[in-house]
Amino acid sequence: MIYYRFHISVMLLLVALILSATTIVAQETKDTISIISFNDFHGKFVPDNGVPGAACLVGAVKKIQHTRPNPIVVCGGDNFSGDIFSKYTRANLLKQMFSAMKVEVSAVGNHEFDWGLPFLKDTMAVTVPLIGANIVDDSLSKDHPWLAPYYIVERTLRDGRAFRIAFIGLTTTTTPLKSKASNMRGIHFVDPVNAVQRQLQRLRREARIDMVIILMHSGISMDYPYRIEDKDVEMLPFVPGISAIIAAHAHTLAYDKINNIPVIQAEAYTAGVNVLYFQVRNHEGIRDVSYIGMDTLKTKDFAPDETMKAAVDREAQKYGFNDKLTYSKDFMQHRADVNPHEYTAPGAYVSASYVYAYRKKHPEIVCPVIGVNHYGGIRSGFEKGPVTYLHALNMLPFVGKVVAYRFTGSMLKKLLTDGRCRLPYYMQTSDITIHVNKQNGVDGVWYHGKEIGDTNECIVVLDNYVADGSDGYDASLFRHPLDTVGNTAGLFTDYLRTLPYVSLKKAPLPIIKKN
Repeated sequence: MIYYRFHISVMLLLVALILSATTIVAQETKDTISIISFNDFHGKFVPDNGVPGAACLVGAVKKIQHTRPNPIVVCGGDNFSGDIFSKYTRANLLKQMFSAMKVEVSAVGNHEFDWGLPFLKDTMAVTVPLIGANIVDDSLSKDHPWLAPYYIVERTLRDGRAFRIAFIGLTTTTTPLKSKASNMRGIHFVDPVNAVQRQLQRLRREARIDMVIILMHSGISMDYPYRIEDKDVEMLPFVPGISAIIAAHAHTLAYDKINNIPVIQAEAYTAGVNVLYFQVRNHEGIRDVSYIGMDTLKTKDFAPDETMKAAVDREAQKYGFNDKLTYSKDFMQHRADVNPHEYTAPGAYVSASYVYAYRKKHPEIVCPVIGVNHYGGIRSGFEKGPVTYLHALNMLPFVGKVVAYRFTGSMLKKLLTDGRCRLPYYMQTSDITIHVNKQNGVDGVWYHGKEIGDTNECIVVLDNYVADGSDGYDASLFRHPLDTVGNTAGLFTDYLRTLPYVSLKKAPLPIIKKN
């Protein structure tokens, strides 16, 4: 009898131990959080010039969402400005695109101010929550809260409790230098690191947060020894309490760990999507969060989303964006990081289009007519193959006026000299021969074989960016306007329609003579 009771007691003890062990095991759970990010979309809805387009971006993000645990999609900013398609359509497909990808929050890019504050506040801010801890808006009110310093995203994990991530937004403090003052009235920028520290203190007081991620429109680059480009953000990885930094603005893929904090930035223009992975380990109610890796993915490797593609195609058809203007026999580059100190074939064709338009409008003019365009106004070159209306427009996306001025030969030489010496890239021109001296200045110009003397009259037709004195060009040269010929992109596309093809051989490049 005693033996029997002892046997029962032992059995009960073993069962209790097993149940206790099972409870302990049950109390320990592991989850993975997947932070999916893209940046610098710039309204690139249509595939063009190597850009995959919105359908590929949506297709990639949706596939990644379906194959990663606990996905959270965020955006680094610069969402709509920078593409003609987006400008013509007023980015009316952006809400559909963000909704399809389930984008939960976006940083504010410097180009978010390009279309003015009313568009940013009334349209963009209702498309996706915008965050910017270092942006101060004098007119921000509770009645119109278009901007917040941070945004909290929740996911329910296996332990049944909510996991809360605070995304704190930052925007490069160089934004006022790159935007029109009229578009930024009442907007100020404060020190980003101090702004983050203030929000971390606030979050500790007011909210239970498991993790903090910085979502910043401030670039990182593999070419920088400390990766972070803006000096006032360099110390951000050393601020306690940050789990990761998702960057934007520099447009290239970059990633590293700084102070053991992962920093990452995707390729721009719909080309790349990144994923950061974090493991959340719950043991007896205590959570431990650790970074466990990343993916850097190319959107071209994913099937495009057919719904998004159909929506983009419908809009493109409305404006004739896919119409063929001419054919390019060659690949012709115009890139500041490739050929800044060259007169490029795309630059020559743009300059020639202004001359063509002016002479068509004023056939009575017999003096030399010279076309000019500043280097940075031309944003891309020709791909080999058909040149569509959209591609040509996107070569000159910052549409401006083309104005004709009366010049003398000496004024022309000064302008062309400034165009070679003032900036780290050359002003573009066409159909002339120039002599360049040892100081890289222009001391001789010929038009159709005839020299333009210092007192000889000529007409210069150029974009008003230069004429307004931008980039430090001498505005005093442009005191005698003759005519406003049209807008840059319109004249260029009209000219291309008259050409059976464009090529390096036929490009009206200037001829350079040196001693």
